Amino acid sequence: MYLRLSVVASAAALVLVVSARPADAQLLSNLSLTACIGPNGQVRLVRASESCRPSERRIEWPRAGESGSGQQGPMGPAGPQGPQGEVGPMGPAGPQGLQGERGFDGARGPQGPAGLDGSQGPVGPAGPAGPAGATLLAQHSWLGGFTIDDPFAWVTVPASTIAFSSEGGPLLITIDVSVNASVAQTFSCRPVIDDTWAGHYGSYAYAERWTEGALTTYPGAWSMWTKARLYVGVPAGVHTLAIQCLKEALVPVSIGHAVVPGSLSVLEMH
Repeated sequence: MYLRLSVVASAAALVLVVSARPADAQLLSNLSLTACIGPNGQVRLVRASESCRPSERRIEWPRAGESGSGQQGPMGPAGPQGPQGEVGPMGPAGPQGLQGERGFDGARGPQGPAGLDGSQGPVGPAGPAGPAGATLLAQHSWLGGFTIDDPFAWVTVPASTIAFSSEGGPLLITIDVSVNASVAQTFSCRPVIDDTWAGHYGSYAYAERWTEGALTTYPGAWSMWTKARLYVGVPAGVHTLAIQCLKEALVPVSIGHAVVPGSLSVLEMH
């Protein structure tokens, strides 16, 4: 672009005369000049940041308050986006909204059909048979007395004898007899099967005199000999069961009485 500039200076103003082609008019309208005018009217163009000499006066064009008459140029492209600013503080919570009313309950639906009954399961197998328990083989009781005279001799009580049939199982034998003597003396009784002490079949510990224990009689008083014991080893078959008793003194002992019965029983355990 070629321009022709004419500068006319006076004491009050700087006049710039521009001669240019019409296409350059817009460029010249945006032109800004700074000049320093000396005391003899000499004009010196300077940069906007440059200072005038002390003897010079500074003149800027266009002057303050003036604007160029050229048209505004087109908008330039947008610059790059700046960095994101900091997140501002959270504002206070808003008031709680009104709670809505509860709606009406819906109508109850119809009842569904009843389900099918399950079929009955099969019957399980029968369990094993339990033990048969005990079988009463014989039970015997009697009234009347019997006197033992000889000391230290086992004597069978005749009224106590009974017969029974066994399958060879354990036998529970119970003896109940009453005893009376005029002096205190030791006394004992025992069960016998086929005239043999029942404990011999099971090889029980044996004492000849006090085989099943001892009892002391009291003068003029009745004592009760009571014994229940389980005996094993007796073979199956028919047998005879009785009671034998023994005393130690020469004074007789009475077993049983007209109003005091004796008893003997035998059960077979399974």
